[in-house]
Amino acid sequence: MKLEVLVVDDFPFIRDGLRRILADTHDLIVAGEAFDDKSAMQKINERTWSLVILDLSMPGQAGIELIRRIKTVRPQIPILIFSMHHEAYQVIRAIRAGATGYLLKDDDSDLFLSAIRLVANGGSFFSHDLLPFFTPTALSGYPLDG
Repeated sequence: MKLEVLVVDDFPFIRDGLRRILADTHDLIVAGEAFDDKSAMQKINERTWSLVILDLSMPGQAGIELIRRIKTVRPQIPILIFSMHHEAYQVIRAIRAGATGYLLKDDDSDLFLSAIRLVANGGSFFSHDLLPFFTPTALSGYPLDG
């Protein structure tokens, strides 16, 4: 049985690329796509997902607030952020909102499938470039409510 992934990104090119990459795997499938907060929440409410891959920058109520909304209605769904944002405040706010992992769009493509599998199976993944944000000194500069 394949892990069913929901891809939430406003760019059709990104959604298509992710669908093609996962189509070549034996254990993963893009079973749904959304392009904004409304379509994402509609898909979230339709079924149980193995994983949500979410871009932080989209039209409508996107990013951090969308993570919170997803976690309110489906707290068990793991969320992997797939973003171009390297800023500490974005990363920390996403994790505090309920994201399980954070993969940068400019990371090596070999990491992509590993990150998806790890997060979908209950683990967490953070791009190597983001690890300095998780030191006690770095975290102390950010409010708890993100």
